[in-house]
Amino acid sequence: MKLSLLIDNAPDIEISQVTDDAREVTQGALFIARDGSTKSGADYALEAVKRGAVAVLSDRESSLPVFSCVASSVNAEMGRIADKFYMRHEGAMKIVAVVGTNGKTTTTRLLYELVSMLGKRCGVIGTLGAEWNGKSVNTGLTTPGRIALSKILGEMERDGVEYVFIEVSAHAIAQGRLQGIRADLAIFTNLTQDHLDYFTNMEEYAEVKAGFFNSRYIGCAVVNVDDAVGRGIAVRCDVPVITYGLETPCDVFAIDVTDGETLDFFVNAMDEVFSYRLSLHGRFNVYNMLGVISATKALGFSGREVCLVARRLSPVP
Repeated sequence: MKLSLLIDNAPDIEISQVTDDAREVTQGALFIARDGSTKSGADYALEAVKRGAVAVLSDRESSLPVFSCVASSVNAEMGRIADKFYMRHEGAMKIVAVVGTNGKTTTTRLLYELVSMLGKRCGVIGTLGAEWNGKSVNTGLTTPGRIALSKILGEMERDGVEYVFIEVSAHAIAQGRLQGIRADLAIFTNLTQDHLDYFTNMEEYAEVKAGFFNSRYIGCAVVNVDDAVGRGIAVRCDVPVITYGLETPCDVFAIDVTDGETLDFFVNAMDEVFSYRLSLHGRFNVYNMLGVISATKALGFSGREVCLVARRLSPVP
């Protein structure tokens, strides 16, 4: 693809790769000098040029011997460029983001399996990698970097995927890895102590997760209101919200939970009542399923169909 198609007023240089990792640069690359947590991306630009980069996008002027472009927001430009290079189109697929300390992997995988059984082409991205249409990619991160996300989503789109379920970590939110990607729906599972090696304290950690539940990033929210942070999100969120839980008045709740050879409970989902029997165990999986049921409700699937299909769900690897 020509650089002029990616950046205004750029020359017609042929670009073979877009990357923000100098170690991955190959001949003909556009290197995006994105700042890391401790070093400036510009510090790696010369290494990228030595490896074959023919253009560099940065937040500062440079004297590099290749075409250089300065952007006020490298993260924003990176997302736009990556989407264009990898041919990802906003709105082509329904995107469901799952945010929370615990339950992200289980919730995304259950949604992936369940909505696939409802006859839709689905993809999933998370801790176990990316998977769709019999294909799999090892991503190495719970939420891949922005360029990797564009590449995977672009491939899914070309393969006819209709729904994508993405685990969204607090690191990914803080680092802007989803900038330019607006989720149709986001689920908040819970907040427990974690990642204090990265975030200053629990308040900052909670604020980062809660900050994702905003109309800039999502179109609808599904929130566990048995969690204190979840209750705050439900009150402040500026998009439609479906609440779920076991102990707090909410839109979707479970009663008569029995955990034996199977996990059995009744679910009232906005006054539709169904009996669930699952090959899963633990009270935490009741919460995970309530999030799944709430999400399918928000996406417009039949409650009866969801209940029948849920009986065939298998435990997450």
